[in-house]
Amino acid sequence: MFGEIDPVAGPLAFFGAELRRWRRAAGLSLEHFGPKVGYSGALVAKVETGERAPTADFARHCDEAVRSSARPERRPDHGPDRLSKPVTIR
Repeated sequence: MFGEIDPVAGPLAFFGAELRRWRRAAGLSLEHFGPKVGYSGALVAKVETGERAPTADFARHCDEAVRSSARPERRPDHGPDRLSKPVTIR
């Protein structure tokens, strides 16, 4: 089904699922998040669903936007579900 994300389907799907989870936790719609990271909401949606691969710049901008928008307890760098080391998508 279009738009569904299976985070175990591979690294792109995992990245997309995490991006969607953090974007939603920050309370941002695609329409608001896209311009915040310098891309269209449509491109963000394609990355979230694994249709497009993120560039390093895209990932960096998303990280910055999520960290500045999310409540402290929901930021990726806070709490028990943070990653212990960076994830690289190749």
